[in-house]
Amino acid sequence: MKLAGDLVDSLFSENMVSRGAQSWVEKTLLNLFRIEFLFEMFPDALFINCVRDPRGVLDSFMRKQWLSGSLQDGADTLFRCMNKLRKSVSSEWKS
Repeated sequence: MKLAGDLVDSLFSENMVSRGAQSWVEKTLLNLFRIEFLFEMFPDALFINCVRDPRGVLDSFMRKQWLSGSLQDGADTLFRCMNKLRKSVSSEWKS
């Protein structure tokens, strides 16, 4: 899995260097659903969780049709996802 992460990193890094940047950031909201996969792909990466009002996050997901069904279904999915994220993050991390 790390090899795939190295490939993605090299593709992003080429663009980063050409722009004079020192790091790259990927902020797609859907990555919240792939956090365990990303931890495996980028074991040395720094993950930053920006805390927002969950109503705004849910509204954004629903408008982009990333969650289907009712508002309640979307809220349930988002809640499960956030709990999964909390369990995936080491207890050594601080908020």
